[in-house]
Order: sequence, then C-alpha cells, then structure tokens
Amino acid sequence: MLVLAYYKKWNEINIISYLFTVLFFGTWLVIKVILNEQDPYQGALFFGTLFYLLFFAMNIVHAFHMDRKFGVFEIIILSSNTFLYYAACMSIFNFFGYGDFKGIYTGLMSIFNLVFALTLYRNQNIDKILRYLLIGFGIAFLSLVAPVQFHGNYITLFWAAEFVLLYWLSDKSGLPMLKIFSFSVLFIALLSLCVDWSGYYSNNPAEVLPIILNKAFLTGAFVLTAVYSNILLMRYSNKESIFKGFSAKIYSSILSIVLAIFLSLVIYLLYFRATS
Repeated sequence: MLVLAYYKKWNEINIISYLFTVLFFGTWLVIKVILNEQDPYQGALFFGTLFYLLFFAMNIVHAFHMDRKFGVFEIIILSSNTFLYYAACMSIFNFFGYGDFKGIYTGLMSIFNLVFALTLYRNQNIDKILRYLLIGFGIAFLSLVAPVQFHGNYITLFWAAEFVLLYWLSDKSGLPMLKIFSFSVLFIALLSLCVDWSGYYSNNPAEVLPIILNKAFLTGAFVLTAVYSNILLMRYSNKESIFKGFSAKIYSSILSIVLAIFLSLVIYLLYFRATS
C-alpha cells in the first residue's frame, strides 16, 4: 500500500488501508488484549507502533507527491492516526501495570513530532500545513508530559490539547473547517472531563485523596488552561469572524462562559474534597 501510494499517487489507497487497519487492529486490541487482559501486549505495542509509523509515512509521501495541498481530510487522517496510537499505547500501559512509563512515552511522542517538523521545515516541497501540524503535535504532547505523569486522565488531556491545536492550525492554514472540528473536540473534552469527575469522586467517597495533586483536579485545570489559551489565540488573531456567519466575538463569549462554569465546578469539587 505504501509503495502504491508513493508511485501511483492514489490517495484512496491510503484511506481504505487506514480504515481497515484501524478496524482490524482496534477490534483485536480491545477484545483479545484489553478486555481479557491477556499477555500479548508486547505484540500489541509492536504492531501498533508499526501501523502508526506506516500511516505517518504514507502521509509524508502524500505531502511530497500529491499536487494539491494538505487539506482538512489529510489533517483528520494524520490527527486520528496519532490520537488512536497514543490512546492504544496508554491503555496498554494502564492495564498491564506500566503507568510509570506514560510520561516518558508522551515525551517521546513530542520529540518524534518535533524532530520531524524540524527536518521538514526547510523543505519547500512540503506543505506548510503539515509542518505546522507536526509542530502542534510536538507542543501538545510536551504540555501533556507533567499531567500524564501525575496520573491525569490522558484521553481528556489529549482532547483538550487537540482542541487548541486545531484552532491554532486553522489560523495558520486558513482552513475555517478546522475551527468547526475544534469546537466539536472541545465538546468531547468537556464531556470526557465530566465523566472523569463523576467516576473519580463517586468511586472514592471515603478514600483520603490529595486535595490538589489528584488526577481529577489536574485534568480539570489542564482543560481550563486549554480553553483560556484558545481565548488568548482569538484575541491575538484579531479576526472578526470564526467562519462565515459566526462572529469571533460570540465564540469568545461562549468560551468565556464555559471557562467560568467549569472554573466554578473545579473550585466546588476542590472544596468538596477538602471538607469531606
């Protein structure tokens, strides 16, 4: 598939092989490894890494040999490939008692993307959107190292980082569709945060937990930081509209309301933990 994508410029091969690989590997990983907690997690890590590198390489090949620009669909493929690989490996570490490696692994993901971004930065044949995306991935993973190492809820953390990344990338690339995806990812991150809070505080009612250095508080603080960072990005960009028919002022107000509501929830839960 990689060879055909290289010589024939058939983007459909990239899409079809990616979708079926995610389907087959993801089903096997969940049913045979995670749910049954069986031993072949080493093989799962090996093949997960192999598939990630394969489709990462296919996207690089696509950027070199396709005449059209790196568009929204290519960004979705590369982003989902990165997210699914990260989620799979973190799940394996979590289920098989290798939690101490999660921060190191997150740092390695940051280094990998930043090194590739630096390598491709001076190549004029590479679309600048791909370079910005890799830089964004590197910065996002770097920001996740500390909260992940302190046992934060890595899925929610990744959604929050992806929310800011997509908005920043939309500003850099001029693709307004990415702002819509960014807003959707924010909704998923907030929903995931509520689920994390519900599970964490309801399952540990009598357990003595650190007031601040617990994963529920750290995850909430990271999400709030992501929302505030997005508000700052909007202020610095000085654009009147997010996309056609939706003003930046309204979107900024929505984000400010979300920030206020969830900041209140974080403070309330902190008080609830301190007085329980």
